[in-house]
Amino acid sequence: LEDPRAVCLDIIDRLNEMGVLFDIDSRKLEIVELHKKTLGENFWNDNQEAGRILKRVSELEDGINRYEGLLESANYT
Repeated sequence: LEDPRAVCLDIIDRLNEMGVLFDIDSRKLEIVELHKKTLGENFWNDNQEAGRILKRVSELEDGINRYEGLLESANYT
């Protein structure tokens, strides 16, 4: 039987590797850049493009939130 603490530390290490693999930091930067676009005075002039940007922000945020939730759960185990 493996030591539960060692298993948890291994899970945390793997999650951290996933963060690098999925390039979480660049995804966060992309969100910042997209949010800047939403503040533009002409943002809603092209409804399709505005919708595409908002959808992308939502997708990025959902992925990051899931990853960070897993990491947080593993850290508390």
